[in-house]
Amino acid sequence: MRRSLQTFVVSAAVAAVGLATVGCHHHDDYYDDPYYSPQYTTIDADYVLETDLGYGAGLFVEYSVGGIWTLWTSCDTAIGGGHCDYDVHVYSHDIIDSVAGYDLEGWDAVDVYAPDAFTFYADTALMSDAVEFFTAPGALVEIELVVDGYLAPEYFVWYGNGHVHNGAHGSPVVFQPDLP
Repeated sequence: MRRSLQTFVVSAAVAAVGLATVGCHHHDDYYDDPYYSPQYTTIDADYVLETDLGYGAGLFVEYSVGGIWTLWTSCDTAIGGGHCDYDVHVYSHDIIDSVAGYDLEGWDAVDVYAPDAFTFYADTALMSDAVEFFTAPGALVEIELVVDGYLAPEYFVWYGNGHVHNGAHGSPVVFQPDLP
């Protein structure tokens, strides 16, 4: 079942995501680091995340059975003004069938540069920007998150192993669906 990406349910359930827009320091060559290992994490299928748009910053990652992925953003602009500049680098461990951006305006864009990779650029203020893409059911998807020019794993939000996760230990994160 697909839902409209333009109508996000607003709730205080995840309002605790109110993270500041200061990221951690970016390490340009981490892929070349022999000690680097991406974090693998389970994402539960068919769970719809909610937040009060404008009151918490984050990249919300959702997976639906059948290989449907949705990534959407929120920024804490109602608290401190301004905007959040997201660069989301997506790499699938399988072919990506299609990519579609929703509620994109201004500098927002999706750049598909390989059959298994794209970058989602979102300049988010009070509303949300989103991208939906399709992979083989159950395929692993690696996401690197950069916010305001810095690697920012603390901005990941997803539902896995029965609860909402606010922040990851590193970026990129390799998401592994619990169901195909």
